[in-house]
Amino acid sequence: MSFIPTLHDQSPHQPPHQQPQESALAQQTRDMQLLIGRVLIGGAFIVSGAEKLINVDAYTALLAQFTQAMLWISLTATIELVAGLAILSGFKLRIASLALFIWFLPVTFVIHNPSHAGQFLHFIKNLIILGAFQLLMIIGPGRFSLDAFLGEDK
Repeated sequence: MSFIPTLHDQSPHQPPHQQPQESALAQQTRDMQLLIGRVLIGGAFIVSGAEKLINVDAYTALLAQFTQAMLWISLTATIELVAGLAILSGFKLRIASLALFIWFLPVTFVIHNPSHAGQFLHFIKNLIILGAFQLLMIIGPGRFSLDAFLGEDK
């Protein structure tokens, strides 16, 4: 049982026989849209994590004001790569989305603080990404995912 509510949870106000049913085409279209969204979001984090590992020196300079910048860059890259792969494949999607949501809160408000020069657009972008994580946690991975294949997303 998941601790994160899903769209599949029964509403306490409607008996099961009154729940609206999606047509097969609507369900397939929805699942395909979720797959495309997961590929775009997960792929972006895979690229971002890999880029941090490839260009470590640039990120070390960016985070020079923080102690142990190399540790933070390595941790960020690892989280982005692992969670990005999980989102892309739909494996433990809700946990990966929650992990990235929790990770991105301090990143958004500390690193991309809008009061810092040149960070306002990064701050807004991160707010949008935080919203995407919330949507993934609620909606789930869809039928075209490892979670669905393994029977994990209930």
